[in-house]
Amino acid sequence: MESLVWEIVSCQELKSSDIKIQLSKKFNRKAHPNIDETMDTIWREACAKNNRLYNGSKFRLASVELNEFGEIIVNIGITDYKETFCTNFSHICNEIYDFGILNYNDKYACFGNAIGVGSVVLSNDGFIILIKRSNWVGESKGLLDTPGGHAEPCELLSHLNIDDIFLARGEDVANEIYYAMIREVRDEINIPETCLSWPVCLGIFRNKLLGGKPGFVFYIKCDLLKDDIEKYYHKGGLETDESTDILFMSLKELKSYTDEEFAVLICDMAPGCQAALHMFKKLYF
Repeated sequence: MESLVWEIVSCQELKSSDIKIQLSKKFNRKAHPNIDETMDTIWREACAKNNRLYNGSKFRLASVELNEFGEIIVNIGITDYKETFCTNFSHICNEIYDFGILNYNDKYACFGNAIGVGSVVLSNDGFIILIKRSNWVGESKGLLDTPGGHAEPCELLSHLNIDDIFLARGEDVANEIYYAMIREVRDEINIPETCLSWPVCLGIFRNKLLGGKPGFVFYIKCDLLKDDIEKYYHKGGLETDESTDILFMSLKELKSYTDEEFAVLICDMAPGCQAALHMFKKLYF
C-alpha cells in the first residue's frame, strides 16, 4: 500500500530480544550550519506560542539494516525534542535532505529523528483503541491516533543507575523502547500495566510529513473489555489530557474492509495511526 504521508522501513513481528540495537555517539544528528545557528531562536519562539512544549533527551534513529544472519540491526544515537522540532518540523525539510546527502551521504543525517512509539491496543472483546489528539500536542493535532509517545533515555538512566546513556547495552535500549509503549498506554488511557501484554513490534515507519521522523509500531493485548477501558479513560490519568476523546474500532469491522475501503478509512487519521493499522492488517489478516 502506497502512502503520501508515511513509508514502511520494516514490517515483521519482532520481540524485544529479536532486535539488535547499536547505541553510539556516531549515530547522533550531524551538524547543519543554517539550522544550528537559528535553532535557539526557533525553539524559543515555539515555546512562547505553546507553553506546554518542553525539551528532553530522546533516542535517535540513524538507520535500520540487515546483517549477514538476517537479523535486524537498529542504529541509534541520542537527540532531544528541541533538535527534532527544529529539523523534522521545519518548512525546509527538502533542503535539509539535500544537505545531508551532499555532506554526509545520508538524507536523514541532519534531522533530530526522535524515535516515537505507537501501538495497536486490542481489548479482550475485540476492539482497537483510538484516541482523538488534543490541539496542544506537538504532533497530529486533533487527529485520530493510536496511543503513543516517545521512548525516554532519562528513564533508562534512572533504571540502570548510570550517568552516561552510552554505557547502556543494546538490549537495555530495546527494553526501554518496548516498555515506553506500556507506559504510554498506562498514562494516556489510564489502563493498569497489569492488564497489558508485553508489546510485540510490528515494524518501523517514517512520517513523510515530518522529515522522515521515525516510529516503532507495536501490538498490545489488553485483558479489559471495551466498556471497562472507556471507564478507566474517563477517570483520567497522567496524560489523558493529551487527547479529547476515546473511540473504538472493532476487529471484525477492520477485517471486513477491502484495500480500497481501508485506504479511505485511514486517510484522515494521524500518519502513525495509518501505518500502525496497515501493519496490523498486513501481518494478521
